[in-house]
Amino acid sequence: MSNVVTFYRFVAVPKPDVLRHRITSLCEKYALVGTVLIAPEGFNATLAANSRRSLEDFIVDFEADLRFKDLNYKWSSSRADNAVFHRLKVRVRPEIVSFGRTYQPSKAPGRRVDAEAWNA
Repeated sequence: MSNVVTFYRFVAVPKPDVLRHRITSLCEKYALVGTVLIAPEGFNATLAANSRRSLEDFIVDFEADLRFKDLNYKWSSSRADNAVFHRLKVRVRPEIVSFGRTYQPSKAPGRRVDAEAWNA
């Protein structure tokens, strides 16, 4: 079985190449595959491993940087004969999500809406 974890955070990443190197090193250490996109406004990752423990150990090391503490991780799995990823790709991009303009969600978040107002 292949274990998969996804996570992201909008947070200032002033040196995306430094984070790319760190994530690449950690993924190699724990034999992870997947895709990680890094931009000045944050990162988005989907990583896979044969053992959930490898992913959990990666998370412990990754969260040593307090900017990445307490992320919301989404877990899933797939059959062993259905590889989710075949290799690791850690890329630096101008934007994680193309908004088509200069926009940094961490500096200008949207208005908070409670569940009652959202469902009204």
